[in-house]
Amino acid sequence: MTELAFKKDLSKYLELDDDELLANLSTAELSSLEIEIDPDNTSLHPRDRAPNQTSKEPTGPFNRQNLLDFLEDEAKQLEDKPDVVPYTGEKKGKKFIPKEKPKAVVNHHENEADLKLDEDLEDFLHQATEEDLVDIAGSLGLHSIVNQVQYHAAIKKGSDRSKFTSICGYNTAGAGNPEDDAPNPIDVDKVMQQVKDNDASLTELNLNNVKNISIERWKEIADGLKSNTTVQKFSMSSTLVSDNIAEHMAEALKSNRTLQSFNIESNFITGRGLLLLLRAVADNEVLSELRLANQRSVLGNKIESQLAELLENNKTLQKFGLSFESQGPRTRAHAALLKNIENARQKRLHGSA
Repeated sequence: MTELAFKKDLSKYLELDDDELLANLSTAELSSLEIEIDPDNTSLHPRDRAPNQTSKEPTGPFNRQNLLDFLEDEAKQLEDKPDVVPYTGEKKGKKFIPKEKPKAVVNHHENEADLKLDEDLEDFLHQATEEDLVDIAGSLGLHSIVNQVQYHAAIKKGSDRSKFTSICGYNTAGAGNPEDDAPNPIDVDKVMQQVKDNDASLTELNLNNVKNISIERWKEIADGLKSNTTVQKFSMSSTLVSDNIAEHMAEALKSNRTLQSFNIESNFITGRGLLLLLRAVADNEVLSELRLANQRSVLGNKIESQLAELLENNKTLQKFGLSFESQGPRTRAHAALLKNIENARQKRLHGSA
């Protein structure tokens, strides 16, 4: 009886026209009907199964990171479903306590540090001039409150005091050398001829920041260094050279037995070029300083390990300018340099004895 009555009640809807029925519905009724669509109905497109139900106007542009932070904060405040012991109903674990958001601390002394110092030190700092404060900050290596010019002028004896401006200059790059950015007025043609002629007056050659030297000219300089016996210190940092020039300089280092210091920092040399330079001085018993830092490429652990191995096999390098990112190669390189320094000290002691 129940089944027959059920079928009889539904029979009047079999002949209804769906299009006509939808046409008679209001806008609010159609919106309500869209919300009631089964999201698991595979016969509908996904965009029709999950329509946008947000009627609120956007408060601003979409920011994915802000949304992730908001969801993370909400999840931390939401209590997990309690895990209870069977039959007893006792909750497991610790009681849930929502984390409190840290309150913003208002500092009423923005320009003053709330530190208790010794009275004599407070009197000294109170009477110190701007130049004295810059000297102190530079000597302590506080690069965040002094700029590069102030830092290097503070640690350099007899510095030009006119370079000081204010202690509030910020330097986020660390202790770079401000002289690297200064123009170099050197006459390249003149010094290149001096290198070729083995001019005894030329013992230090500084080509830093000379960015208009052609590749052919660099090759001539490298060829001149191969047979030069007067230049003891050579520097070519910030000259925009790459692996091509580094390869020619490596050939010069293989033949030269006079250079004691070689600097090719702040250029575009990759790990391949650095390896060539370090291999070139493997059998050099004169060069004690090699600076390769601040190149425009990431070395990686493999290249750093190879550089550390070459340093371990080198017997004369005492100063090596390169920052290792990996702990293992950094430790090996440090130990190798310390060993070379100790060997040089022992030789001096035996020589003086």
